[in-house]
Amino acid sequence: MSGQPKGSHAVVGYEFWKRSLRGAKHVVAPMVDQSELPWRMLSRKYGADLCYTPMLHAALFARSEKYRKANFATCAEDRPLIVQFCANDPQTLLEASRLVQDRCDAVDLNLGCPQGIARRGYYGAFLQDEWELLTDMGSCLCPSPVRSVCSRTWVGRCSTPGCLRQLDASF
Repeated sequence: MSGQPKGSHAVVGYEFWKRSLRGAKHVVAPMVDQSELPWRMLSRKYGADLCYTPMLHAALFARSEKYRKANFATCAEDRPLIVQFCANDPQTLLEASRLVQDRCDAVDLNLGCPQGIARRGYYGAFLQDEWELLTDMGSCLCPSPVRSVCSRTWVGRCSTPGCLRQLDASF
């Protein structure tokens, strides 16, 4: 963020919310086994402005068409939409994100999943202390047309304001 005027990151974020996410005020966050297309469309019918997909495994999504077909569906009315991935490798996250970049408004890196499967797979909440890796994953998305957001970061686990600024700047 060096070289940018103070507050410009906030302006960019506001413009993204206003334009791409259409000023969404009612958001349906990702829920295990409840964020598939039929649920999102029902949620939109009852006032949701923005929806998330369920957490998708970036490595499986990037390499398996069968996984993509079984786990990701959307339609023109399903916008704005944020696709949520779990990942622990920057290149894999980028590959998966490129596969959805024309079918969503942003991708989200899940940093909150505390389940045992996230521990075994080394993603979600179990990446909270891996600031260099998280910065790399955010930075790999910046040159691409994929807009990224980062969800459920446990701020208390960061020991300095500098690491939060570093993570924020990368996404």
